[in-house]
Amino acid sequence: MKSELGDVVRKGVRVNSVNTLPRFDGGTPLHKFAVCRKEAAALLDISPATFDEWVRRGWMPRGVKIGGLRRWDTAEVRASWLNLMEQNMDVKEDDGENPFDYAVG
Repeated sequence: MKSELGDVVRKGVRVNSVNTLPRFDGGTPLHKFAVCRKEAAALLDISPATFDEWVRRGWMPRGVKIGGLRRWDTAEVRASWLNLMEQNMDVKEDDGENPFDYAVG
């Protein structure tokens, strides 16, 4: 059923056609706190295969399996990302002279 705003209403939850996050009837968007593998990868702007590799290496959480579904807590994914960033900040980025420093442009 469509509301007067053009949103689709299903079981008392409004889904905005522009913002695909579910909304309560009051219009407040619901933010996802548990996501599937594909969505967890999308949060990091990486492919699901890369996400799987990062999970295998222990860089990302393994997720929680409930019934036949595995979900990742978005807070844990973010915390793992921040941890990776912090670890990589300790690595000296400058590995020597830049070969383009003397290029004529």
